[in-house]
Amino acid sequence: MQTLSPSRRKIGLTIKKLRIQAGISQIKLAEGICDRTTIVHLEKGRAKQPSIYLLNQLCRRLSITLDDFFLFAYGGEINQLWLKKNEIDSLL
Repeated sequence: MQTLSPSRRKIGLTIKKLRIQAGISQIKLAEGICDRTTIVHLEKGRAKQPSIYLLNQLCRRLSITLDDFFLFAYGGEINQLWLKKNEIDSLL
């Protein structure tokens, strides 16, 4: 059995957490961007690293920036950052 890369696992878990937090299904996240199975494989860490283009498209669907995505994935607590984003959005 293949060992999953920690980086792929982290990216996949972050996609899944953000998708669930946003209340979006895998089908809706993938719609017009990629195949749903791509999302399944990404979330399970079984796909190769997504391209920046694909990741950017997914982030746009999740209404976050790539910067936010990498902050969520590699530092910070998602719930705290999500609250901060909502506070900032409410000021606009």
